[in-house]
Amino acid sequence: MPDYTAYRVDFENVGGGPLCGPPPVVKIKRDFPTNLENLPNFTQSDWDQFCNKIDVCLDPLTQIRRRNARLACFLAAFFFIMLVVAPLVTRFLAYDRLGSNWGAVMFAMLMCPILGFCYLISSSRGKDLKILGELYDVCEESTEHYLGINFVLKRERVFGGTTSKSTRIIKFIEVQARRNDDEERRPRTPDTLSSENMSSGDDHTAESRLNSVFDRLQNIAFQDNAGRV
Repeated sequence: MPDYTAYRVDFENVGGGPLCGPPPVVKIKRDFPTNLENLPNFTQSDWDQFCNKIDVCLDPLTQIRRRNARLACFLAAFFFIMLVVAPLVTRFLAYDRLGSNWGAVMFAMLMCPILGFCYLISSSRGKDLKILGELYDVCEESTEHYLGINFVLKRERVFGGTTSKSTRIIKFIEVQARRNDDEERRPRTPDTLSSENMSSGDDHTAESRLNSVFDRLQNIAFQDNAGRV
């Protein structure tokens, strides 16, 4: 059994959204963790401040998704137009104007959307790693600031299909509250006092037994030395 209680906090609007419309804002869920309700050193105001810091880190992710959505719509429209216009151009444009370079020109124009999508993937991946680093720093700073509370950035692999390849990674924050701190703040009752007395009595009995064992060993060693002399 772990020595802490855990509460999972997910991010909203991370996946999904319209194809070419503005994506929703990515933010953290602001439900107050249930395992922190009775802690005197952490209030609703502290939780709001933590969520505000996380939302500041997630704001670039929303901007990236909006930029990628606009650029993806533009590239898709450009690719569709090229597929429609290319046959018309080859029919009405004289072949001798471009000569043998016509095929190369069409290939270059068709490769532009593909290269654009590759750029989106590479640039988004690098910025995602930067955002994850900032989230990790916020969790570390909050953990050091609040005694007995840990903010851990975790990820979970979710299987979304029949094959093992159709998976996706979900990031979330786990709020951990140490059980020892909760027990120290818990009021003492006659039952807990009696259990503490029993435990202290057991400790005293064990200590006396250990001392008697040491005394016996010392006596045996003394007798051996006397016999040798």
